[in-house]
Parts: sequence; structure tokens; C-alpha cells
Amino acid sequence: MAVRPLSQRCGCVDNDDVDLRRWDVVTFVVGVAGVATMPIAGLAAGRLGPSLLPLPNALSYLLVGGYAVLRRRDHPAARRMLWWGALLAVAHGWGAAYSALADSGARSWTGILLLHVVIWLASAASLGFLVVFPDGRYRTRGDRMVVRAAMALLPVAALGEAFGVPVLTSSDYVWDTVAAAPNPWAVPALAGAGEAATWAMRLATPIALTLGACLLLVRWIRSNAADRRRILWPLAAAAGAVALTALLRVLSLIDPAMPAALQYLLYLPLAFIVPAGLLIGMLWYDLLDLGVVVRRSLLYAALWVAIGAGYLLLAELVGVVAGQRLPLALAVATTVAAIAAAAVGRTRLTALADRLVFGRRLEDAALMVDVGRRLGAGSTPGELAAAVAEAVRQGVRAEWVRVELGEETAVAGRPPAGAAPTEAVLVAPLAAETIPLGRVACGPREIGRYADRDRALLEALARQAALAAANSALSAQLAAKVADLEASRARILRAEEAGRRRLERDLHDGVQQQLVALLTRLGLAANQLKRSTSLAATTLAEARADARSALEDLQELVRGIHPTLLTDRGLVAAVEERAARMPIPVRVVSEGPSGRLSTGAEGAAYFAISECLTNAVKHAAADHATVRITRSDDVLDVHVSDDGKGFDTAAGTGTGLAGLRDRLEALGGTLTVRSTQGQGTDITMRLPVAEQNGAAHVRPTG
Repeated sequence: MAVRPLSQRCGCVDNDDVDLRRWDVVTFVVGVAGVATMPIAGLAAGRLGPSLLPLPNALSYLLVGGYAVLRRRDHPAARRMLWWGALLAVAHGWGAAYSALADSGARSWTGILLLHVVIWLASAASLGFLVVFPDGRYRTRGDRMVVRAAMALLPVAALGEAFGVPVLTSSDYVWDTVAAAPNPWAVPALAGAGEAATWAMRLATPIALTLGACLLLVRWIRSNAADRRRILWPLAAAAGAVALTALLRVLSLIDPAMPAALQYLLYLPLAFIVPAGLLIGMLWYDLLDLGVVVRRSLLYAALWVAIGAGYLLLAELVGVVAGQRLPLALAVATTVAAIAAAAVGRTRLTALADRLVFGRRLEDAALMVDVGRRLGAGSTPGELAAAVAEAVRQGVRAEWVRVELGEETAVAGRPPAGAAPTEAVLVAPLAAETIPLGRVACGPREIGRYADRDRALLEALARQAALAAANSALSAQLAAKVADLEASRARILRAEEAGRRRLERDLHDGVQQQLVALLTRLGLAANQLKRSTSLAATTLAEARADARSALEDLQELVRGIHPTLLTDRGLVAAVEERAARMPIPVRVVSEGPSGRLSTGAEGAAYFAISECLTNAVKHAAADHATVRITRSDDVLDVHVSDDGKGFDTAAGTGTGLAGLRDRLEALGGTLTVRSTQGQGTDITMRLPVAEQNGAAHVRPTG
């Protein structure tokens, strides 16, 4: 026999992999023997009719218990149901056997006492089952004490009857009205105890059932929503059995001469109502939400009766008024027209009542159209989540729906207080292709279980919602990109204007002033040639030095605009030349293909590296810097690091790096800055390039 852990003994799933216990089989066989004894005893005594009357009641509980154990093989409540059914069958069987013996003249007080003991055990089993229904677990210590007290009182009551009752009688489970037998062991001094024991035996069954029903009702009040659905089934079945019994009693009073066969057929459903409710509560409690069904059915019936009564009253009123004031033919025509018009109104009112009671119901196609309209109207993730939650709740008729979309969560319906996401019955993911966006979680269905159609509809709605969410996210990203592009264009224009002004200032303050001074010296030399050749030669030598200095400044300025070496030999050579002119040691490492890049890519990378090196000297006060240029088939990676003082990136990167980022992004590249105060700065740049081949080289400079 396979044994499951205690944590799995909840009865919530089919335990088909658990073998039937030997004692379960023995219990069921004993119950079958008790049921079989009833017709056998009836045939032996020639009273088959009375022996078959209690057969449906005994058989129904036994079959329900056996089926429950077969479906929930490790369910404690199912096993208690089997014990109850088996003991009930044994009690009926023993009552039939004793009745047959009594008909033959054999009356035994021990037989009646044994019948009382079996009835008490069956009552205690029913109480023990109802106390732990539906999951088979005691909720309080008091529940366990009630069952133990019922079992502890059995030997007391049995001894009281055995020694305190002179004549044992029984009116339960026997064919005759009362079965009686003298008790030779009765002690007159214990007559009081015997009387109390007799009443205890007689009231054992009604007390056990009443107490069990009350405890079950208390458990229903204190339970969560799922357990309430389970417990409501047997409570509703018991209420239905009481109502049907009262109705049948009224019918028997109205027609006392009702044939016995007809009475038997009318009472036959009573044997199956309560066992059926218990079985549904254990196995198929979510088949229907009984509370919702009853409330809505009663409300709809009341509205329908009110609409029908109003329709009949209007038709009668029109007929009476028309008959009194109009000729017969005209009165008939008027009445028919009024009834036809009222019929249209009645149809519309009935449809309105249906919608008020059962809510808005759309077919699949109409629901998809409605969902598309709602999703189109929503723009933010919160609005999309709310639209999806309400649409799914209407589509699958769920009590509540929770939609998790990114950081937004929307709930439609009324989930139980403290309901966790794990309590969802039906779940569908929200995903665009392979990117998870969230999920849709549905609580229990309002009426019945979820069918394959509901699951398919939920998946379709989830796909449509995921596409809408993905489109909304893409639209938001596109809008952000457009805003960034507009901002970067404005910054580039400002940077270009600032560059032109700086160039104008450099030319005006530098080369232009040197050229003016050069012209002045040349003029002075021309005047000196008339007076002294040696003095003019000295002035011309100084003018030559000024011209050479102006040329060097002009070359330096040209290098800042676009180095000639960058145009002639490419990025690596230009960076190495720039590193050689830096006041600190700079190590340049180049890896990958050595071919040329596009003019835009080389220019952007060179000036970005130059800006980073300038910042390392001017702002970071670095002692060393490293430039690593890594080239692959289609990507250029540039990494510039220094050992300077660093800065707080959370406070911003400054206008210089912002301009670099704009230029790189304009070419499809990226710029990443990592810096910590006191620990240096690392800047990574990536640019898309064309395919090239080549080798790696390393050249330290500085």
C-alpha cells in the first residue's frame, strides 16, 4: 500500500495512485453484507415488502461512502463517510434479521441491546463525519471532544440498559411498531439509570444529526469562501430534505388513502438528497456556486412573476374598460392591440430583468469587439489592466479577476478579503512573443466550473491584451525617443553654434593677432632697409619666427577641427598621436581588424576620445589613462579609463559628455559612464561600423 505524506492528505485532488486500504474494502464488504441481509431476512420471514422499505436509505449512504473513498482514497472525510454508511447498513440489516427472528417467536433482549449499540455507533459515525466535513480535519479542540464524548457515553448507556431496564424495546430499524424482550439481568435498584439509558439510546440518532448540522453551520460561518461552497451543499440538501418531508406529510394528510406504493415512490428521493449533497460537497463542490444560484434564481423568479402579473393585470384592465365603453368588435380589437403592445414591453422588461440579475452577457465575437474598443480607449498600463480585468470577468463569468501588467494591478469583481494570488482557479500569462508582461488570474466561476471554452476565451483575451500593452509600451518608447531626438538636435545645434564662436574667438585672439604683429614687423623691416641693412635683417629674422609660431598655432587649430593624420592614416594613428601630446602617460590598445571606418564613425570616435582625455587631465586630475579600441565585424567598442578623482554620476554628466552622447546616438551608438568619487572614471562607447579584417596591436605612449 502506498502512503502519502500528511501534507497531501487534503482530499483536493484525485489520489488515483494510492491503493485502497484493506480496511476500506473490509468496511465496504461489511456494509454490503448488512444491505444483503435485509431482503434475505424478508424472504425467510415471508415479509419482503417491509424488509425493502429502508433499503434505499441504507444503500445510498453506503454507495456514496464507497464512491467517495474510491475517488479520494486518502481523504479522511471520505473514509468517515464510508464508516457511517457501513454502520447504517449493518444497523438496518441487523434490524431486519432480528425482526425475522421475532416473527418466528425467538425474542432476545441481547439482540435488541446489540441493535441499540449498532445504532449508537452509526449515529456517532455520522457526528464524526459532519464535525470534520469537508476536509477531514478537526478545526477546534471542542470538535474532537464532542466525538470522543459520543463514543465514551456508549458503554455507559449500554450498561444502563443491560442492568437497569426490565424490558428492552426498540422502534427503530425493525418491521413492527415496537420490538420488545424481557431482560433477566435487570436490577430494580437501577431503574432510574435504565430509564435514562433508554432515552439516550432513543435520541442518539436525532441528537447526533442535529448537533452535527449545528456544528457544520458554525464551521460554514467561520470558513473561507471555498470551504463555504463545500459545506453549503449538505446544508442545502438537509434543508431540501426537511422541506420535502413536510410537503409529503401535508399530502398524506390531504389524501390519507394514498396507495402505499405511491407513498414509497414519493419518499424515495429523500434517501438520496442528503448523501448526494455530501458527495458533491466533497468531490464537486465547484460544480455550481449554490449560494449565487439560489439568490439569483429567487430574484429572477420574483421579477418574472411581477412582470407577468403586471402584464396580465394590464390586459385585464384594458379588456374590462374597452368592453364597457366600446362596441364589442372594437373592444376586442382594442384589447388584442393592447395585449400585443404589452407583450413587447413584457419581453423587454424580462430581458432587462435577466441583465440585472445575471449581468451583461456577450457572445465571443461581440466580446472581442468590445474588448478591442476598451483597449483602444486605454492609453496607460493602469487603464489597460482595468479594461482587461472587467472584460475577462464578463467573458468567463468569474467572481473576481486580477490583472497584473508590469507594475500596475487592476481587480474586477470582489475577491475575498486577503485572497492571495495562489487562490486563483484559472491563470493566463500576458506575453508579447517571448517577453513576459504580466498575467491574468481568475477566481472561482460564478456558476459552475470553467470549461475549455472559458480557457480558450481567456487565452484569446490575454493575447489581445498583451498586444495592446506591447503597442502601448512601444508608443511610449517611441514618444520618448522622439523627445530625446528633438532635445539632442537642439543640443547639437547649440554645440555647433558654440563651436563656431569658439573658432572665431581663437582665430581672432590667436592667429589673427600674430598675423597683425607679423605685418607690423614686415613694415618695420621695409623702413629699416633704407637706413640699416643689418637692423632690417634682424627684424626679418624676428618676423620669420613670428610667422613660424603663427603657422604652428594654425596647425594646432586645424588639428582641433579635423586632424590631417585622422584623414590620412585613420583612427588608431590619430589617437596615438593625440595621446603622445597629452601631459600625462596614455596607453593606447587596439584590437581587431585594422581597416578604415567611415568618416563619420572615425570623426565621432576620435573627438569622443579627445574629449575624454581632456576631461581626465582638466577635471579629474588623473596621473594615467588608458584607451582601448576594440573592433569587431560590425561594432567599434572604445573604452577610456583614468585613475582620477572621479565624480558622482547621479548628479549628472555635464554638457561635454551630454554632447558626446548626442553625437554617438545620432550615428546609432551608445555612451556609458561609470565613475566613483576617488576611484577614477570608466567611459564605454559603442558605434556600428562596416565589416573589416585585420590584426591587433598595442602601442603605449606618453
